[in-house]
Amino acid sequence: MPPNVANIPRLPVNGASRALEPIPSAARKRLRVVIIDNFDSYTFNVYQLFCGVLEHSPVVIRNNQMGWAEFETRVLPHIDAIVLSPGPGTPEHPQDIGLCGDVLRYPGPIPVFGVCLGHQAMGLQCGGRVERAPEVMHGRLSPIEHLGTGLFVNVPLHFLAVRYHSLIVHEDLPSDLITTAWVRDNHTGRRLVMALEHRTKPWHGVQFHPESICSEYGHQMAINFCDLALAARPRKPYLLEPYHALSEHISVVPTHVPHSITPAHTSDVHQCHVAAVAWCDPEMAFDTLFAASKQSVWLDSAHVEGETRWSYMGERSATGFSLTYSLHNGQVAVQHGDGQCETRSVASFFDFLQTVYLEHQIPWTAIQQHGVNLSDDDLPQFLGGLVGYIGYGLKAETLNMPAVASTSTVPDATFVFLDRALCFDHFHRRVVLVALGPHEPALTWIRDTAAALDAARRRAMPVSATQPASPAARPPVDQFFTPDLPRAPYLAAIQRSNDLIDAGETYEVCMTTQFRCPYDPARVDPWSLYRSVRRRNPAPYGAYLRFAASSGVPAHWIVCSSPERFLRVDREHVITMKPIKGTARRGKTQKEDEAIRAALEANDKDRAENLMIVDLIRNDLNLVSTTGSVCVPKLMHVESYETLHQLVSTIQGDLDPNLTAVDALRHTFPPGSMTGAPKLRTVQLLEDQLESSPRGIYSGCIGFLSAVGGASHFNVVIRTAIGDETAKSISIGAGGAIVALSDPADEWDEVVLKLQSVGGAVADFVTEASR
Repeated sequence: MPPNVANIPRLPVNGASRALEPIPSAARKRLRVVIIDNFDSYTFNVYQLFCGVLEHSPVVIRNNQMGWAEFETRVLPHIDAIVLSPGPGTPEHPQDIGLCGDVLRYPGPIPVFGVCLGHQAMGLQCGGRVERAPEVMHGRLSPIEHLGTGLFVNVPLHFLAVRYHSLIVHEDLPSDLITTAWVRDNHTGRRLVMALEHRTKPWHGVQFHPESICSEYGHQMAINFCDLALAARPRKPYLLEPYHALSEHISVVPTHVPHSITPAHTSDVHQCHVAAVAWCDPEMAFDTLFAASKQSVWLDSAHVEGETRWSYMGERSATGFSLTYSLHNGQVAVQHGDGQCETRSVASFFDFLQTVYLEHQIPWTAIQQHGVNLSDDDLPQFLGGLVGYIGYGLKAETLNMPAVASTSTVPDATFVFLDRALCFDHFHRRVVLVALGPHEPALTWIRDTAAALDAARRRAMPVSATQPASPAARPPVDQFFTPDLPRAPYLAAIQRSNDLIDAGETYEVCMTTQFRCPYDPARVDPWSLYRSVRRRNPAPYGAYLRFAASSGVPAHWIVCSSPERFLRVDREHVITMKPIKGTARRGKTQKEDEAIRAALEANDKDRAENLMIVDLIRNDLNLVSTTGSVCVPKLMHVESYETLHQLVSTIQGDLDPNLTAVDALRHTFPPGSMTGAPKLRTVQLLEDQLESSPRGIYSGCIGFLSAVGGASHFNVVIRTAIGDETAKSISIGAGGAIVALSDPADEWDEVVLKLQSVGGAVADFVTEASR
């Protein structure tokens, strides 16, 4: 029997775990619940858990959103129960739990459910001791045992739950608390407290995370807490008042993501012309049509088997425009195809992007097909619109953080509006030409482009890329580049990360550094470099983008070989995200390769990394998806690429019909796989204590926002070289996720492995150019 559960006295009639009379489901559904968010990246998974039980969604407030006096008068009289979320830090620091501490000091019998940090705060408030756990447990499954009462009614006596914690409530509980669930520590044999409840107050806490994708019976525990809360209410045994009364009383508390404005279709671009033509090799097409352009883009699915169907390319036309944004001055520069340029200050880049996106939306009914009539399913997701990147620095806006000073003049975001585009259907081997605008100019462009593709197809063989130097002619790639954070300080930063993880400040840290080398823009051709990269390391989310200098913005280019999808919103408004956590090299033989693949799939560290990010992304998607729609079709499966195996998961949700793809970007950026968890606290730690320089474009995203149909698709900017033609410098970011199981030396080796995928080609080209 676990500690402190023997000889439990009978609870008073309002005790949380007394035998419950049957609760009508209608009463349970109408329970009014507030969740206090401790700035965690899993809070909205807890929210979703209760959405599956309640008729109306819980209200979510931050732990510093209001003081206790306001909460007591404006919120407390109108609610039935409170959930205290997980979060970073310790309950011993008042700033880490904020309003949660006030709730636990309230003398009234309000039902409270504490998860992880909330659970620890309960223990501390009652006089218990919160201490370091015998072992840090982040993203790891444990077998839980329990008494079968309270939260655990109708839950098997043994079940699996995910743990995210480095601190724990000591099993020697004060007399007011009892242990209701536990796990035996493998090293010490101690029975560690996994759940507790108060003897006289309707308080229940769990150390594990019932909302995790891999935890069992979380839904049943949410039902049980709601039933316990109803039974413990000092008023009626259940409540039938409509939930909207609560919203009226506490309208200052946000209960959902603010809705975006509805597209008005007021753009001057009224028509979308589409024509299918014969297949042409995409590389040959780009070389023929756009290689000489300094305002050209190619979203390239070079590795397409079973994964990505479309590639897109084009350049800024005389009727198109490009826009750049810099955080340091808050200005957007819009460069029109006719040469005119305008600059304006904006309070929010994402608000500006939303406005541009909506102003250029074209109704689906405005599509005019010429020649072969394609079904809706055979039309590309991108039908003209915005193509570009958002740099990692835009987290300052999405996470409400101060912008980090940077000496780089490369913009934090750049987009080109393509009113002319080539869309390559890799499945059906055809090219779909898209032209936005009036009928005659569009058809003229379609005829001219079709003729240019005919000429390209008549070439005897694909154009060969400039041959780079042999790797033997240069130093190893990790010596060729100069890292912002060399090996020794990088290992020290990993150790500091582990210290922060042990202290409960974070669960997982995505450490990175930048590798740099000088180059001569007159001698290194980025187009030839990209062609070499896509041959060496074909990837499903590759990209080549080149931007001319304008309005104080330097000419810059991006050579990207990303294997990772960040965010896709299709025309049916299904959101899909595909984080990668877990990387291993390919084997030299088939037998070795299969063994490496199997080891990656079974590796505890990699699975813990992946699970933490899956749960983080589920949280982000719950902010912008319809209730109950977020799901995980594929959890931790291995995908293999030219040089690497990757552990990948797929998370989906249905975009709220009041929101757009820009809203989805805003509320999920930056990619959780590039931050760690919880997102906000970990990003703050990275900036303040761990990383030595801004990431720039690296760790951001590249993709499109379609002008027709509302679709979008963005990758994660990894395995990417960025060239600044003014600074005459090339940078490549690389890093990895640090968890409690990480070995610092192995982590540095993984950084070098990731650098090699693109860095090898860059080093070869720069070496050849310097001869």
